[in-house]
Amino acid sequence: MNLLQRSSQTLRAAELIRHGFKTNIVVQDTGLSSNTIRTLYKEVQGQSPKAGQLPSPASILSTTQALLHASIFMAHYTKHIESNSEDRVDINLLIQAYNRYRRELKKWNDNNVEESRLLSVNDSWVLARGLVAKLVQVHLCSSGHFYISTPKQRTLPICPFCKSHQH
Repeated sequence: MNLLQRSSQTLRAAELIRHGFKTNIVVQDTGLSSNTIRTLYKEVQGQSPKAGQLPSPASILSTTQALLHASIFMAHYTKHIESNSEDRVDINLLIQAYNRYRRELKKWNDNNVEESRLLSVNDSWVLARGLVAKLVQVHLCSSGHFYISTPKQRTLPICPFCKSHQH
């Protein structure tokens, strides 16, 4: 990697860190070393990155509400995927879809949803990667709602929109 490429990738890494991506996602996207990303993370965030692995798609979809949130995000993400990017996560598109998801929830809930119940940007990346790896499936229910599922999820693979209207 030449100096210009490295500078460009370092700026990209700083942008991804500001968006909240975990270091292993930033490493994967930029090709920079883990040590470089950890050092940059401290510089950008003022603290060391949090340790821990990314969750599995199934663990993200552990409740009906989480399935609903994930389905809203994935609807925004898959709406704009180009056929040539089906073999990798388009992180720029993911950021746009994540921002749309957050705006949509603010509009619906008027900020009544607890932050801890929202998908994180890292959860969103895991779901997008699961779609690429065919671990996440996309469905359309009989009422026309878009939702997702994964074979190992803890909740029933039914439309969370229809289920939430039953209560």
